[in-house]
Amino acid sequence: MAKGAWCPHCSKLTFHDKGSLSVCSSCQAVGWSWQKAVRHMGKGKGNKCPNCGNQTLHRVGEATSPKGKYVHGIRRCGVCDYSLIEPAQ
Repeated sequence: MAKGAWCPHCSKLTFHDKGSLSVCSSCQAVGWSWQKAVRHMGKGKGNKCPNCGNQTLHRVGEATSPKGKYVHGIRRCGVCDYSLIEPAQ
C-alpha cells in the first residue's frame, strides 16, 4: 500500500484519505477535517441532521476497535458538516 500521512495516534505513515475521513491502516485511528468536503456518501436521502435540519446526514465510514470487537458508525452532514459517531454495535 502507498505511504499515507503521519497518523496522529501511532506516528506511522499509514493515515490514508478515504474521502470524507482518513483511516490509519496500522492502528485503525479515524479522523477528518472540518475544512474537507463530505464525499463518498451513500445514495439517496440521508438522516435528518440535528444541526441544520436537512436530510443530509450520511454514513461515511466506521471506526473499529483494534481487535475488531466494537464498530462505531460515522455520519457527516453534506450541508453543514455536522459529525456524529454512533454507539458501538
